[in-house]
Parts: sequence; C-alpha cells; structure tokens
Amino acid sequence: MNNAQSHAWRNTLAWATALLIMWTAVGVGLLGQPERAGADPAADPTTSRYVPNTTQGWFLEQGLYAADEWTVGGLVFAFGRPDYQSGSYGTRIIGSNEFANVADMRVAVSWFIDGYSNRREQWERVGLFPFPNDYLTIVIGTSNDGPTVSYAHGQAWAQSAQALQSYVNAYYPNAKIRVSGGVDLEPGFGTYSDAYNWVLGYNSVPNRPLYNFGSADGCWPSQFDYANVPVEAQPPPLGIGWVCDNGWTHDNIDTLSFQNAAGMAAGPLPEIYRQPLSSSYLSQNAWQWAKVSLWAVLFGRPRIQFAGSLSQSGACADVGGCSYSPPTDLSPQAAFAQLYAALYSDPVGRTAWTPNWWTDIRWHDNFDTKAGATEHVWTGSTVPMNQLAGKLPAAVSAVFGWNNATQQFNFWYRGFPDSFQTLTAGIQTSKAYMFQATGASDIHFPPSPSFAIPAQNSAFAIVAGANQTVWGGSNLATPSDINNVLSNPSVTAVFWWDNSGQQFRFWYRGFPDSFQTLKSMQKGASYFIQSSAVGTIFMN
Repeated sequence: MNNAQSHAWRNTLAWATALLIMWTAVGVGLLGQPERAGADPAADPTTSRYVPNTTQGWFLEQGLYAADEWTVGGLVFAFGRPDYQSGSYGTRIIGSNEFANVADMRVAVSWFIDGYSNRREQWERVGLFPFPNDYLTIVIGTSNDGPTVSYAHGQAWAQSAQALQSYVNAYYPNAKIRVSGGVDLEPGFGTYSDAYNWVLGYNSVPNRPLYNFGSADGCWPSQFDYANVPVEAQPPPLGIGWVCDNGWTHDNIDTLSFQNAAGMAAGPLPEIYRQPLSSSYLSQNAWQWAKVSLWAVLFGRPRIQFAGSLSQSGACADVGGCSYSPPTDLSPQAAFAQLYAALYSDPVGRTAWTPNWWTDIRWHDNFDTKAGATEHVWTGSTVPMNQLAGKLPAAVSAVFGWNNATQQFNFWYRGFPDSFQTLTAGIQTSKAYMFQATGASDIHFPPSPSFAIPAQNSAFAIVAGANQTVWGGSNLATPSDINNVLSNPSVTAVFWWDNSGQQFRFWYRGFPDSFQTLKSMQKGASYFIQSSAVGTIFMN
C-alpha cells in the first residue's frame, strides 16, 4: 500500500467510525439521563467551581454544560478572598490570584445565567428536562480570609447578588434561578469579629439569603477527642468544651451560619470532607456541624436547617489526591450520607433535618462522556497529540476534530502509532471535538485563560460543505430566528449533536418549524453549518 492509499484508507476509517458512533444511536432514544437521587436531595450531585478567572466565555460554557447535565439544586462559584483595589471591592481570584472587582464578577456570572437559562429552555421546550419545576440556586462565594473582611465588602457582595437576581428577573422572568451570596467561613481564616461585621454588611441589603459553605474547625469533637467518640456520643456538659479554633465558639458558628446575625436564614452548606476513621465512626466534619446544631437547641434556638453538603472529591482528583489523615476526599454521595447520619444520630431527634443539595467542588473543568459520541467545546489549554493517551480516561478510545478546509475528520485512536494519527495539532483550546468512549468517564483538565468564543457580529468564512463553528452570535430562540439570521441563501442546513440523545438535531431551510428538531441555537455551542457555496456568515 503506497502513502496515498494509506492516507485514503485512514480517512475512510475515520469517517466510517465517526459517522457510525454519531448515527447508529439515532433510533435508540435518550441514553444516560440523570436519575433523581430521591426527594432529598432533589437530583444528582451538582458541580461547584473554584473560579479560575472572569472570562465571560468560560462562564457561558459552564452554564451550557450545567443545563446539559440537567443541574438543579445549588452550586457554588468560589471566587476567592475579599480584596479592595482602585476604589472597588472585589475578590482575589482563587485560580489565578488576580484581582476582579464586583462588576467584573457580576458580568461573568450573568454569562453563566445566559448559558444555563437558554439551554435549559431548549430542553424544556422539547419535554426533555427531567426536573422542570426545580430551581437552581447559584451561590457567588468569597471567604473570611485576609485583611479586607469588612462590613463594606459584605455589603458590596450582597449588592452584587441582588443585581444578578434582578438580571434574572428582567431577562429570564420564567427561569427557575435564584442567586445568593455565599461565604466560606472558617475559624482559622480570621477573627469572629471581622466575620461578624462582614455578615452584618451583607445583611444590610434586604432579601438576599447568605450561605455559609465553610467549616467548624476545632469545634467539639476536635481531632483529639474524635478518636474516642463513637456514633452515639453526646456532647460535654454545657459550658465545657464548646470552643473552636481561633477563639470561635459554637455560638459564633451558629450565629453566622443559620441565625445569620439577624439576616435571612438560608441554612449552611458545610464542608463535609473528612473520611470516617472507621465504620464505627462518622466523619468528624459531620459530627462537628451536628453538634453546632445541638448547641443551638440546648440554648433555646432552632435547630439548623442545613441547605446541603459540600464535598471536594473532584478537587482532590484534580490535584492528584488530598494527602491528609483521614483523607478529605469524601464523594458527594458519602458526604451527604455522613451529614444526614450525624443530624439523625440524636436519640430524641433534636438535630434531625434532611438537607436538599449535594455539591462537589472542583479546580478543573470537566465533562462526562457517555457510551458513544460526546461533543464538547474544549476550554482547557492545548493538549499535544502525543499526550492524549495519558490525559484522557481509558474509556475514551478516539477523538475526532472536523477540518472545514479539507472536509474530513482528523482523528486520534488510542493505541495506534503517531504516524497513523491525523489529529496532529492535538486538542486545541476554543475548538469543539467528538470524544468516542466505551462508557461513562470523567474528563477533567485545567481551564485555559486564553479560552474565548467568537465575538458578536464577527465574520465566519464558510466553504461548500460542512462548516463546524462555535456560535458567537445572539441566542436564536426559534427556527424562524435561525432562518432570519443565517440569511445567506447558500446555507441549507444546521446540525447540532445531542450528547444525551446520541443523535443530530437538525434545521433545514424551507421546511416547516414542525419538521425541525433543532429549535434554537445558543451562543457558545458548536454547530455544523451546511453550505452549497463559499461565502460568509455574520454571527449577529
């Protein structure tokens, strides 16, 4: 076989495989739909994020992905510690250590709202969103770490949450989205006085619930006591042992987490990270929070109504593990179960409460593959071809990238020599790829600060044939909108790969709306635009 024959054979193989995994599932129906975990919590665990930057396109992609995963309940965007610079309050971004003022943060989160709202509406319009009556609460988070923890910063944070809720109400009045503030309150970060003043500032803005997604470090049972505390253990006598790290007390934790310094009692979303010592014990973190709730009851306050649990198994996986003893990598399911068990361990039910959410926080971007083809817009840095085998899970057997110029898929197959592969540029940031997998897997990667989507009103040169692009224009809500914006008569069809349904959804020019299965186009999503001639499309 000569070189020309070999090259033709490889291209034929790539086409055949790609088309096979895309089309054979058309008649199968929806695959891999998330199932409810039960009445409490409402649905599958959500993914929270340590924010890497305030790139608008990154937040947009997170919104699209959250809707595609049918996310409801609550999730946290952890921006970082409070800061003040050039006359503006803001945060020191946890992923980059760059300063972002609250205005930048509001714009960034509004892009997440855009992506989530429009994509969720798309699913609901075709009857495929399984939780149409459930809300998503977006928690914009900071912490009590650093010297800028103040009344004024708390007030500015609440005003940002309020402004984002106003944005939802104005532009997506039917969307089931709530925006609230959050703070990672940890005794080891700073004094109770500073944290209290920050919460007072936050609560000076009405009608914005506040979620504490922090810890009860040093509260009874401490690490020293914990080794001797069985499941049925009761607290020490009142007034003895009710202290936590850095001079904080159970009273302080309860006041800021649920009593909320006279503010709105949203209920905490505590860090439940630590594994139990053995099957005879519960997680120390779960014990600590249950005893804070018990302290409240013993002193005449209401038991704490926990919003949910926060775990970090994803974050631990992103950095190669969390090397503590016991490990702090409880899964979201296990963290929720530990908190639930601790709250119901009181023999007379004084702390009994069933949280509604479970969320797991991550450093890296991630997406889940299904058996078959999963399309995803790559928000990470470029991965060279010779590193793909080590970077991608073993379940991923191939990657395909469409080349508009040559009208063929470039491919990478696991286990084949580099000389065989045609995806020589690897996986590049801001481009869309098809990942062939033999089953479910989690692909995670550090986000790239250079990720971007095409600018509004930018020109996109098309060739005769199929043209893949990430859409940078406005959201097109109906097939008629698609027809009007893609007005170039050479554009004959648009295709979008539905990961859940394992099929292409389509729009054909000239066909009635009732025929079309692609009912809308979203900014930030990838599409194949079919054209009969060379031309230009403006992403209006």
